[in-house]
Formats: sequence, C-alpha cells, structure tokens
Amino acid sequence: MNASWMDTGSSLSGRAREWALRHRPGIRFVDIGVGELRAREVGPPDAPAVVFAADAPVGIEHYDRVLAQWPADRRAVVLEMPGFGFSRARRGFDFTVGAFADATVRVLDALQCREPTLAFPCAWGFVALELARMRPERISKLVLPQTPSWDDIGRWADRVDRSRVLRRPVVGQLLMKARQTSIAGQWFRYANPDRTFGAAMHAECAEAFAHGGRFPLASLMQGFERSRTPAAGPLPMPVRVLWGGGDRSHRPTLPESVKALAPNAEVEVIPTAGHSPELEHPDRLLALV
Repeated sequence: MNASWMDTGSSLSGRAREWALRHRPGIRFVDIGVGELRAREVGPPDAPAVVFAADAPVGIEHYDRVLAQWPADRRAVVLEMPGFGFSRARRGFDFTVGAFADATVRVLDALQCREPTLAFPCAWGFVALELARMRPERISKLVLPQTPSWDDIGRWADRVDRSRVLRRPVVGQLLMKARQTSIAGQWFRYANPDRTFGAAMHAECAEAFAHGGRFPLASLMQGFERSRTPAAGPLPMPVRVLWGGGDRSHRPTLPESVKALAPNAEVEVIPTAGHSPELEHPDRLLALV
C-alpha cells in the first residue's frame, strides 16, 4: 500500500508562506510541476553552483554557518526537497529515489544550474547518485555527507525504526504528523554527540515546524523501500564523502561502505562529528566543494 498521498497535495497557508519567505534573505519558491520547492540562493547567478539538499529535519535555516563562510564568487543553492520543510509535493509524487531524482533535474533546470556540484547528505546521496548515472553530463561533482551503502541505509532504518511503525503505511504518516517536533528532537539528541550543537539544531527546526514546516519521514522511508536497488560502478565525476564518526545512528556502519555503489568515492572521516558533519564543520565542507 502506498500512503504517500497523505503527504502530498496540500498548500502552504498565507502565514506559513510569508514566514518561509522572509525568515532569511535570498529565499524563493520554485514551481517544478511535481511540486513547489523552497530554495535559498547566494552568490552571482551565473557563477559555478553548489546545490545543497537539506537533510530533514534539517532545513534551509540550518545552513547559516555554511553560507556565512561562502566565497563571494561562487553560487550556492539550498533546497528543501519535495514534501519537506516548506516545500510541497503535488498529488502523484511517490517519495521514491527516482521521483526525487526527477524533481532534482527539474529544479536544476528551473534555477539554470549548469553542471553544479551536488552536496546531498544521507538519503539524498542516493538521489544524487541516481541523477549522476541518469544524466552524468549535468553534474560536475558529488559531495555525499553521511551517505552509506544501500544495504547499510536499510540496516540504519531497522535501527531507528525497530518496530517498523514508521514504515507501516498510514500509521507511519499519522505518527509523523502528530509527533514530528518531538521525533526531530529525539533524532538530534541521538545523532549528534555535541549536545549544544544538537539542541541548537532542534530549536531552529522546532521554530520552522511551528510556522508550518513538515517532516514526512514515514513517506520517505516507505518510498525508499519501494525504490529499486541503485546501480553500482565508477562514476565519471569526482565523488567525496564527509563522514561523522560520532553519529550513533551509524555506529555499525563503515564510512567506506558507499564504495559498494561508487568505487571511486573518496572518504574523509571527522571522528567527533555527528550525523551532519557538513553543518558541524563547514570549513571541511568548503574544502570539498
């Protein structure tokens, strides 16, 4: 059963849209047909671009530290993917890897991002890998923070959803709608050894949720279970992985496991970082992109 319809089709209220647009400079909404995505841009529009996908419950606001250090001659685009944060997915969007890859192509076209670097963490890393195989001429580099192998993301899901409640259609969606703020708080505490960093992340997230942001984790997990196994093999562009060694949710995961999908990936481990090493250590991220 596909219950992702429960997280599609709705629109933002006027107040939510107003807050989402004014909360940071450079934010706009981009209609891509299958949804309307919230994006923040900095830098010259014709400069080489790095496109970031916010790893929910992380949102656009969490990229302040990265953008504060951003070089003036480079373009950065931060996206909230369809259904997440203040981005909306329209009816028919099924939350599979292929659907997100198609949405990414659409938003790159709409924003005129030519041969960007994709900085897509965690689950979004599989979307970036899919797109890099579908349209290799469109992508110059992949940076995949905290992205493991396909088998390991399945094992990760089993650890964080031991009873498979989130992966039960309808039940999972209802649980996330009722408890998204508290579940996000549990996640930030679990995945980030730096308690101060995790608390700040949760506070930013809770404010966004209070103004209409969303976190449809159940639809994402169910959509990924319906997705086909990704292709494996070397890619024609550089692939870099930044890995947080202090992420308890990935304690059994080998940082190099992503090489099962992209053998040419180069992995850098930050032993003390949590699940969002790119946000915790923006200097290391900037060195990669």
